[in-house]
Amino acid sequence: YQRRVRVSGVPDKPNLQLALQAVSESPAQQYCVLFRDDIAKKFRAIYNVDTETSKLIRIFGKGPKIILPPMLATLYKYDSGSRSFSKIPTLTFSLAVDGITIKNELWRKAGVFPC
Repeated sequence: YQRRVRVSGVPDKPNLQLALQAVSESPAQQYCVLFRDDIAKKFRAIYNVDTETSKLIRIFGKGPKIILPPMLATLYKYDSGSRSFSKIPTLTFSLAVDGITIKNELWRKAGVFPC
């Protein structure tokens, strides 16, 4: 499994280094990226995927510490050819999922999350 993290732009270089460090220190085999919304797909966090329980556990960034399947809004698959994330027409989490958004009501101001 090859570990890759893409954080766009020169201003995000410190975040890129921190994200790479978090991924390299994690024993997980699968990761998932949390985006803020469907439109801009702004990066928020990286999660370990616990395939036994279907929980996503945050290892870097801002977002809920744990994401459960009922919290999911949109699922994405990364297409390395076009270097973009494409929507997956399902809400069932699987190994094919590389990115997600959560339901809008779970985002709060000042980084406060209900979970």
